[in-house]
Amino acid sequence: MKLTRGSSLVELILYTGLLTTILVVLYQLFAIAGYRKIGEVVEDELYVNSSHVFSDLYRTVQGATSITEPTPGGVSSTLRLNAGTTVYQLDENNRLVKIENGTTAFLTNKNVTVNSLIFSRKGPSVQSQTITVDLRADGTHQVEGKTISEDFTTSITVR
Repeated sequence: MKLTRGSSLVELILYTGLLTTILVVLYQLFAIAGYRKIGEVVEDELYVNSSHVFSDLYRTVQGATSITEPTPGGVSSTLRLNAGTTVYQLDENNRLVKIENGTTAFLTNKNVTVNSLIFSRKGPSVQSQTITVDLRADGTHQVEGKTISEDFTTSITVR
């Protein structure tokens, strides 16, 4: 039998199997890293949106002269301030909107929906009214087939 330079069929099959195994492992590592990155982006989006919402709520509620809705001791999915000239509510796409003097402003962007929004009105007197806001935000992009959600709560006292 004469020795030849090159590879036999068995060696070629072994090299192909080894290369395939390495490529599958590398693909899995990149896929896991990609899923984690997408999850981080969605969570960041939730926190940025909720920070924007609460910042706007703090400014508006603290500067309000009256709270129309919810009633004292009550809860509502709508917040009405200053005899109804300022309203916080969800639109038909579950985005939080602020309607002020007939002008609508979106407080959450298209990447975040609000699954639950509850305004509670507390306070021992008319002078010391407190609004508690409970908000559940959902990311619109799914990560590994799951929706990422976060719950946020804050209390704001009217000055």
